[in-house]
Amino acid sequence: MKSVNSLERSIGEQAVLLEDDVHSSEVYLQPSRRSQYGLDWFNFFLSDVLNGVDSFLSAYLTGKGWGPQRIGFALSASSFTTMISQLPMGAVVDSVHNKKVLITVGVIVIPITALIFAFWPIFWLVVLGQIMLGIVEPLFCPAISAISLGLVGRPSLGTRIGRNQAFSAAGNVVSAVIMGLLGYYVSTQSIFFFVIGVSIPTLIALFCIRQSEINYERSRAAGKVETGMSVIGFKELLLLIIRDRRLLIIFSCVILFHFGNASMLPTMVQVLARDRSPGASSLFMSACVVVTQLVSALLAAWVGRLADIWGRKPLLLIGWAVVPLRGMVCLLTHNPILLITAEILDGIAAATYAVVIVLVIADLAHGTGRFNLLLGALAVCSGIGYTLSNSVNGTIAQHYGFQYGFMALSTFGTVAFLLLCFAMPETLIPKIPR
Repeated sequence: MKSVNSLERSIGEQAVLLEDDVHSSEVYLQPSRRSQYGLDWFNFFLSDVLNGVDSFLSAYLTGKGWGPQRIGFALSASSFTTMISQLPMGAVVDSVHNKKVLITVGVIVIPITALIFAFWPIFWLVVLGQIMLGIVEPLFCPAISAISLGLVGRPSLGTRIGRNQAFSAAGNVVSAVIMGLLGYYVSTQSIFFFVIGVSIPTLIALFCIRQSEINYERSRAAGKVETGMSVIGFKELLLLIIRDRRLLIIFSCVILFHFGNASMLPTMVQVLARDRSPGASSLFMSACVVVTQLVSALLAAWVGRLADIWGRKPLLLIGWAVVPLRGMVCLLTHNPILLITAEILDGIAAATYAVVIVLVIADLAHGTGRFNLLLGALAVCSGIGYTLSNSVNGTIAQHYGFQYGFMALSTFGTVAFLLLCFAMPETLIPKIPR
């Protein structure tokens, strides 16, 4: 699910906020307006670039005569590569002084893949392009987080992250509307040319950020680098997870959540592209993205406040319960209006996941100094679920039909809900009265 996947960017940024408690007495110089506005608009345009390639590819390939199985495997190539690149790319971002160079490389790769998809929609070339995307996409979240922290420091990081998310959400909505109209009135291929064009203002906005204003040590939270991702071994991570039953359960729930949810929207798009037209499916996709983003933006702050009052588990159960409900809606109707309305459920799931799952991992990592490392493991679990969802559901839809695909997704979503309900304890750490 791309909406979830786009909201997961907030996880990496919140990770920096929760971990960096050691420099609260430092005095920070205010970055220039040019750097602040540059980062604002970079987040806005980056959403346009990423949204175009990720969200509309399944509709485009369906219009080119691809079957569900081939589309599923092509999408899985990106998600699998993203999954195995999460930890290495986090370490690379930590070690490289000039984060802008890394981001520049990533932004340049995206229009290259858009060119491949637009002119050569051949299976092995599309898979190659998806692998390229899977390598560079994990760069953006930690690099943007690091630049934000390096610019403003820990005391102002919350405000900075809020601006990042606001501009990113606005970019998602605008790009979804524009690309939906392009896909409907021009062609689905034109969406990729839009992505290529928008990559230019994306780079311009990035270059507006002054490198001299990004403090390298501050950008990597250097006060706690000895417990960071670059020096903690894989065996130590496994031992930490195995010893804490709650981590095993929540990671299993995350895998099953994405297994049931990730390929639901791409499958809906394929159904509409088959029954109607690729152009109509592009318009449908844009409407779904707009609904999901708006609902998520409205709920995120409210969910964050309630998590400290109700606890984490009740909110997680709401988010997890939405997955099988949405699957049942897709199973019962192919009416575009009803399916777009059902994306309200996707917005609820996305907001709940993005906000509360960070708090759960923070609770479980309390006192270990390994919060960011566990978030990296969480990202890997998300990738596993996403990869399995696309490949398995694509195969089921290819051989047995879309109805059985939606049934399978709903089943995995139900299993995830039951596991969370009966096996996962509340993780909220009670406040000790003074």
